[in-house]
Amino acid sequence: MAADFEIRRQEPSALALELGLDYPLFVVWDLQADKRVPFGNYRRHDQAVARILRERRKRESLCVGCGESNQPGCLEGACCRG
Repeated sequence: MAADFEIRRQEPSALALELGLDYPLFVVWDLQADKRVPFGNYRRHDQAVARILRERRKRESLCVGCGESNQPGCLEGACCRG
């Protein structure tokens, strides 16, 4: 499988440090869209890994033809041709 997501470590900003938030954030990055996954900021690395697994399962369940959720029996876009 080609790389589709990565986890980027973001150090706390000066304001965050001033507020006592001295931990890094782990940001889930979508490499195909070249942007952050919506609501993809996590305090723990394992939470970011779990989000990547959920995003991959979601992508695998989409129709290749139309991008909607696969219908039963959909084979590479059969649901949107019919």
